[in-house]
Amino acid sequence: MTQSIQGRERVRYSIDKGRGLIVNTAEGCVKFDDIKDHQDRLLADSRFDVSFDQLIDTTGAIRFDMSDGEARILAERPIVSPESRRAFVAIKPHIFGLGRMMEIYHESLGYADCQVFYSMDQAFNWLERQQENI
Repeated sequence: MTQSIQGRERVRYSIDKGRGLIVNTAEGCVKFDDIKDHQDRLLADSRFDVSFDQLIDTTGAIRFDMSDGEARILAERPIVSPESRRAFVAIKPHIFGLGRMMEIYHESLGYADCQVFYSMDQAFNWLERQQENI
């Protein structure tokens, strides 16, 4: 079961079919089960398309409470296609480091192109530039 913050999920998503973009948002203290449940919901959503790019916004997260092994399990799940791009945004150094770990896992497995950013503007600019080059 997904934990919630005052009636809201800790990890949620929206799908913008017009832009081919999945926006994931994490808030509060996020645990392994929160993300695993989130990934399961996303994969089961009929609007989901593996070719979409993904923006992971962790700016509202306080911390991610999981082991290195649990982080690896989550990063190893192929959610989007290898041609997709994932922008991970973090403003806290320890969460930025988790994003870098995800980036390295993805690179070693040949998954989606992943970049980590400190600002949403940088992430959106990177995603938009990549879409213009298609």
